[in-house]
Amino acid sequence: MRKTEYQKIILPQELRLLLIPMRETRAVTAYLVVGTGSRYEKRQENGLSHFLEHLFFKGTKKRPTALDLAKELDSIGASYNAFTSEEMTGFYAQAEASKQSLILEILADILQNSLFQLEEIEREKGVIIEEINLYQDTPNRYIYDLFKQLLYGDSPLGRLVIGEPKTILKWQKKDLLDYRAKHYLANRMVLAVAGRFSQEAEKEIVSLFGSFKKGSVLAYTPIQEKQKEPAVSLFWKQTDQAHLALGYRSIKRSSPLRYAQELLSVILGGSMSSRLFIELREKRGLCYHVSAEPWYFDDTGAFLVYAGVPIQKTEKAIRLILKEFERVAKEGVTEEELKRAKEFVKGKFALRMESSYQTAVFFAEQELLLKEIKTPEEEMEAIERVQRKEIQELVQLIFQSNQLNLVLIGPFENKEKFKRLLA
Repeated sequence: MRKTEYQKIILPQELRLLLIPMRETRAVTAYLVVGTGSRYEKRQENGLSHFLEHLFFKGTKKRPTALDLAKELDSIGASYNAFTSEEMTGFYAQAEASKQSLILEILADILQNSLFQLEEIEREKGVIIEEINLYQDTPNRYIYDLFKQLLYGDSPLGRLVIGEPKTILKWQKKDLLDYRAKHYLANRMVLAVAGRFSQEAEKEIVSLFGSFKKGSVLAYTPIQEKQKEPAVSLFWKQTDQAHLALGYRSIKRSSPLRYAQELLSVILGGSMSSRLFIELREKRGLCYHVSAEPWYFDDTGAFLVYAGVPIQKTEKAIRLILKEFERVAKEGVTEEELKRAKEFVKGKFALRMESSYQTAVFFAEQELLLKEIKTPEEEMEAIERVQRKEIQELVQLIFQSNQLNLVLIGPFENKEKFKRLLA
């Protein structure tokens, strides 16, 4: 199989540029990711990475308002957005290939020339607080924040990426400028351009992004894993169904067992033919949605199952999930399950790689977070090489009863009752 071609260029200030040609597409994506996020924040900065990400879209010297920026991108039918996570912040623009120069220039403009006007800062505080309220009113999303808090407590990794109102309301323009100066450094950035780009792309990028300064990379606070018994967190809310997240502490992003964990998550709860989907939904009608997923961070990780179930049948659902955990620990997975999971992952991945955006994400995030790049073909080969014994090795490593964690959102108050279920 011929490997996907790409070019890696390191600019003078150590910004890493990845060029991934895709001649079969008519689109081009510019995706810039910065090695900063909520776990790099001090307590008084909690949420500042996310707040700054919002402010980058509120006007520059060349495009003074958010509307000016939006009109220019909308007028070419571009897709554009940004995100903040625990360990990175990303910005992208995707457009028809002939608009390459424009989306690159706009991306460079917002990151280097944003105005951070006082009235925009104050207005955006209200927007972010309403975003917080939205998340808290969306249990099937908020439960993941609560699960992270249960695992990592009052550490930068355990705090909410979005921050808290009491902190957000205190920030001034100087806080934004100081944070950008500390974290938005050339040597913490990766820019991936994927799709049908011209030969001028490299020259344009050097001109547009070459003025970012290099600096010292700040370290995060490592997680100290100290859990000795199952843990339960209840978030009381009057809901029509119970929302539960149940899982274990797990491997870090660079672990050689990562591919085994990807396949395990598919077998347990990654598709409509997965074990938990069949047991909870198809056989018993206990839920509409159930899923299993791995989390990866630089130094730790998690493996969890989420489900929304009838309030009066919450304990039954928990027992069924635990039964599947126990079953896979004792019996492992079958060759047929492993084969189907491999084909599922490879098929979904192949579809993702049809997109210039997803291709840019795949290359850029590997470079930023893993400091090495596998091509799509090498990634699929790694999936294909996984054997049942590796999944069993992973399960024996992470499926420890004293490492169980449960979060519930709903009208629940008796924490001890649920702790007994996990014992």
